[in-house]
Amino acid sequence: MLKKLGLLLLPLMLIHTVWAATSPSTDTSATIDDGSGIYLAAHTGYGTVTMNGNINVNNVMKMSRANWGVTTGYQFNHKFGLEFDFSSLYSRVHDIETDVFTGAVTNDNPIFVYRLTPAAVGTWSISDNVDFIGKLGVSYFGFDNQNPAPNELLTKAIFTGYIAAGLGYNITQHLALHLLFDDSTLITYNAISANLGIQYRF
Repeated sequence: MLKKLGLLLLPLMLIHTVWAATSPSTDTSATIDDGSGIYLAAHTGYGTVTMNGNINVNNVMKMSRANWGVTTGYQFNHKFGLEFDFSSLYSRVHDIETDVFTGAVTNDNPIFVYRLTPAAVGTWSISDNVDFIGKLGVSYFGFDNQNPAPNELLTKAIFTGYIAAGLGYNITQHLALHLLFDDSTLITYNAISANLGIQYRF
């Protein structure tokens, strides 16, 4: 008797499963956010750029200063996205050197270092609100030395690898805070920084 009842219920259960999977649902779970969409972000932090023989042909040039940047990208789902970032790593608008005795200006050397980075972004959920974030990409660095001293290059552009890792805190489904540490290195060139950012996904 039980065997016959099981044989009768089994096709009914299969029919119900197929119907539930294919029929329109009014349940609120059908509108759950899948994590996809365009996002914009802004970040600021502090970092160090080191250039060995790339800018000054005789010396190591090490520059540490606050930085900032903006990012746009597309999140395909909760775990994967692609983005493009612009970062101003170093900006020394006026670095005026004066003669100790006469006070005359001996050097006014504005320097700008920026980075353009396309990267793949991976996200792994630690909890409902906290994510681990990893990024991997390629960076294009530009260096603009507007008033070079003797033996210094006027401009320089190089490509490096890019890697970043950190944590994200989801304030809402669309708004998040990020704390990231990044590193770009190529032989005699190195740039590392720590950044706090805010991101909004549309």
